[in-house]
Amino acid sequence: MFKNLTVQQFVDELSSKKATPGGGSASAVVGSIGVGLIAMYCEITAKSKKFADVKEEVEQQIEFLTAFKEKCLDLADRDTEAFNEVMASFKLPKETDDEKAARKQAIQDATKQATEVPLELVAAMVPVLQLVPPLIKKGNPNALSDLQVGMEMCYTAMSGAAANVEINLPSIKDTQFKERVEEELLHHHAAAQKAMDEAKALFFPDSL
Repeated sequence: MFKNLTVQQFVDELSSKKATPGGGSASAVVGSIGVGLIAMYCEITAKSKKFADVKEEVEQQIEFLTAFKEKCLDLADRDTEAFNEVMASFKLPKETDDEKAARKQAIQDATKQATEVPLELVAAMVPVLQLVPPLIKKGNPNALSDLQVGMEMCYTAMSGAAANVEINLPSIKDTQFKERVEEELLHHHAAAQKAMDEAKALFFPDSL
């Protein structure tokens, strides 16, 4: 859906009066760009003879990052699809008691799915961010700014996805589902923040 659009087309879609794509899809695209920048840093490192000792390791990370880049783009489409399902469930008939019950259940199911998709993006960003601190130490210093921008974009994507998770939770009646999602968010955020703190200490050692 979105990954075949030009940058201009996607931004125009975002800025239109339509409800989708919205913040969830935008976060996923930002994540894909961030992962792409980290992959570029790895490519620059791998092709340099100065870093021949880490070439094989970095090339494995490129494969990992390429898969995650595509995953983010898929999540951009899935986020919009999930939101559209929520909107469709609200339009279901509600004349009879059976229709009301079916509509209510459909809304709950669709809202859960619209929560799971951005949660998947949150989870996806954690292992990517955890790659950054060791890459700073072993990679090509000439491209450190690209690595840093990629890292910041991935963290922003994660934060945006988390916001899309959190906005859905009050509408969900299933307390076990909500508790599980909240626990996962806390776990992922803690892991991501740890990686960010480690990376920033390496990027800016003189600021400590």
